[in-house]
Amino acid sequence: MAFEQQTEGTFTNCVEYSIRPGFMDEYLKLYKQNAEASRKEPGVLLTEIGAAMDTSTPDKLMLTWIFKDYTAYQEHLLSDHCIRYIRLTRSLIVESKGTPCRRLKL
Repeated sequence: MAFEQQTEGTFTNCVEYSIRPGFMDEYLKLYKQNAEASRKEPGVLLTEIGAAMDTSTPDKLMLTWIFKDYTAYQEHLLSDHCIRYIRLTRSLIVESKGTPCRRLKL
């Protein structure tokens, strides 16, 4: 089943970012603003950020977002604060790789 067709259960988006050297503080400030606004959305269940444990890659981050469902994720992408975040951080991000996930029942 394609993720776009998933209609039941939570939807998780994990994104690995490489931030332009020297711009981490600026990026984190913008991330924090977006995360605070996003947490007010009814469909956003969790937003977390982590830094790479490997100190030789200090500009790498992993973001994890958990949404109520895929529809909530789509609504989030259309929110004013998300659009603003994308616009303002575009030049700060060297590379990004997103991995959409769904919860597995074990």
